[in-house]
This record gives sequence, structure tokens and C-alpha cells, in this order.
Amino acid sequence: MNGIWDEYAGNVAFVGLAIALWAHLSIWFSRQLIGHTRLVFGLVTGATSIGSIMLAFEASQGVLVDLRHAPLALAAMFGGPVAATVASAMAITFRIWVGGAAMLDGIAAVIMVAVLGLAINASTRNRQPRLSDLAAVTLGLAVVLISAMMLLPTLAAVNLMKLAGFELVVLNCTAV
Repeated sequence: MNGIWDEYAGNVAFVGLAIALWAHLSIWFSRQLIGHTRLVFGLVTGATSIGSIMLAFEASQGVLVDLRHAPLALAAMFGGPVAATVASAMAITFRIWVGGAAMLDGIAAVIMVAVLGLAINASTRNRQPRLSDLAAVTLGLAVVLISAMMLLPTLAAVNLMKLAGFELVVLNCTAV
């Protein structure tokens, strides 16, 4: 098990740094790029997901394990349809380029995470998101990832839940 946690260390550091940078720069972006903040947020979270895929480890032949889902969930939750579409399209395009046995399962998981974030976004349309909304997206992310590992054909066939499921869920949810 130590090997998996070691593999994740760089990925956690990268995703954490990207989220922290956005948190600090988002105020400047909102002042400079009036009306384009959601687009930029989508680009940043999409790039973060791509970076995470680049730092992924292979749990099985063509099955990549990484933290791409946390930034995608945040893009959809806080950035709405524009950020979700941009970030998801970037992650999906890169995952297609990388290829591998679980490419289609990875694309399905990206779409499921984006839908989850958009559902939480829709529930907060007329108000500021609260901590309970962040908790809901985190819990939903855990459910989506566990469901994907158990139900999507390639991930279930290689038994990803047993190989790296706990680490995948815990670290993606922590990154949120």
C-alpha cells in the first residue's frame, strides 16, 4: 500500500498547488477579465486535470489512477456550465490522446463528475454556496467514483476498487 500513497504524493501536491493558486489569483482575474471568470476557471481546472492525468500511475495496463476528478467537480460546482464544459472537454480530449484500456471508462467518469457538480451548482443558483454544498459535492464524488469502479466495465474487470479504490476516493475527496 505504501507504493500507491507514494505515487499519489506528487499528484496531491500538484492539485493542491493549482487550487491554492486559483484561490489567490481569482480575485485578480475577476477584476481584469470581467465576464470571463468562468471561462478562465474552466481553463485552469481543465489544465489541473490534465496535469493530474500526466502524473497518474497505472494501476493496471491502461488504467490510470489520478486526482483529475476533484478539479472537475469544483469547476462544475462553482463555475457552472461554462467552466464544467471547458474543463471536462479538456480532460476528455487529453484522456483520448493518452488512450489505454480504460479510456472510455475514464471519459464516462469525467462526465459523471461534471453532472454531479452541475447538480450542486443548480441547487445554489439563487444563493452563495455553503459549506454543506461543498460537503454534498464531496460525498457525491465518493459515490460517483465508487460506482464507476464497480460498474464501468474495464474498471470493474481489473478490480480497481481493490487495487487503488480507497486511495482514489479518499484523495479525490480530500482535494475538494
